[in-house]
Amino acid sequence: MTAAIYFARRNQNLSRHKEVVDLGPTSASFMIIIAVFLLAFLYLLQITKTNTFGAQINNLNHQHTELLQQQQNLQLEAARLQSITQIQNSNIAKSMTPVQQALYIK
Repeated sequence: MTAAIYFARRNQNLSRHKEVVDLGPTSASFMIIIAVFLLAFLYLLQITKTNTFGAQINNLNHQHTELLQQQQNLQLEAARLQSITQIQNSNIAKSMTPVQQALYIK
C-alpha cells in the first residue's frame, strides 16, 4: 500500500469480523419443526415409492406364473397331438389291417 492510502485508512479496522447469527428459542424450535416435517415428508415419499414398486413386482410375478402355466398347458397339448400323429404314421400302425367284421362267439 502506498502511504496516502495507508493514512486514509488509518482509522479503519483492517480486519473484518464475521457476523454471527444468533437464533432465539422461538426461531430454533421453528427450524426444528420444519426439519422434522421435511424428514417425515421424505420418509413418506420413499415408503410410497417402495410400495409402488412392490405392487409392480407382484403383478409381474403373477403374470410370470400365468405364462408358465400357459406354457406347460401348450407343451402338454403339443405332446398329446404329436403322439397321435406319430402313432398313426408309425410302421407298426401302417402294417395293421382294419377290422372288416367282428365275430362274437356265444
